[in-house]
Amino acid sequence: METNETILTREVVAIDTHKRLGKVKAVCVDCDSRALNHIIVDSYSTHSALALPFEKTVALGDTFITIMGHDDLLPSGTPAARIAVDEGYTPVGKKVFSLSGNHLGIVKSFEFDAVYGNLTSIDLGEGTIFEADTFLFFDPEYIFVDDGAQTALALRGSKDETEEEPPAEATETAAEEIEAVVVEEEISEPESAEESAEEAKEESADTAELRNALKGSRLRESVTSEDGVFTAFKGAVIDDALLDEAEAHEALIDLTMAVDF
Repeated sequence: METNETILTREVVAIDTHKRLGKVKAVCVDCDSRALNHIIVDSYSTHSALALPFEKTVALGDTFITIMGHDDLLPSGTPAARIAVDEGYTPVGKKVFSLSGNHLGIVKSFEFDAVYGNLTSIDLGEGTIFEADTFLFFDPEYIFVDDGAQTALALRGSKDETEEEPPAEATETAAEEIEAVVVEEEISEPESAEESAEEAKEESADTAELRNALKGSRLRESVTSEDGVFTAFKGAVIDDALLDEAEAHEALIDLTMAVDF
């Protein structure tokens, strides 16, 4: 893993000319994918800031960042280069809030995967670190994470479940019915392993098809799972991380109601 600070010591080397082109000045992050999209390089020849698309890197070594050639750098006069250099986004300095809307702190640094550029954690200092599986969304102005604290929505859901608890008489009747079903299932012929495997395969295929259909869509309204733990906010672009979390909380079907196919 690398951080936004350790990478600043690296020089960029072109494989085709064997020349050192410059030193890393900063890294930029895409809010939707939460991954590096550009590395800003301070050019040795022109002393200007050049933008290197992350996908053009050959590798991030412990001493050098290698690229195939100078042409992999965006020309400094192009709109794409100016946007990356002048308006490139960094999580550092952004305020971080919880799912409940509480201010948790300000990002001091972040860690990312050197192969794919995905952010793996953000560090708020004083030992407060949030891993990627807690990220809710990144915005140019702020970041939201799930800090594990119980929300008002979850508390209301817990209260509703308590209030709807059936009387003891009804519970006993339900228990008797469950026992009868269990006895009946024990008597009936068990399902074969082949049938079970086939059903599991069909369910997996259906889930994969649903994920593919949802991926890349933008939510037109916020979605919260029945357990109150998972929430996807309006305007978020559905990616693999969001799909994994929704699937874990049985909320994939809920997402389909909040997007336009």
